[in-house]
Amino acid sequence: MNESPSQALRNKKESSMRIAVELVRDGHAKACVSSGNTGALMATARFVL
Repeated sequence: MNESPSQALRNKKESSMRIAVELVRDGHAKACVSSGNTGALMATARFVL
């Protein structure tokens, strides 16, 4: 939980945050809401979407 957003993006390819963003990308979900690290969510969304 104390990782930087870039570390989370590189190291956690099966994280729930990444899976949620991929579901939005693939049209299986309309949005993604997270109470986790905002920077990690933004970095993941920017990379995946």
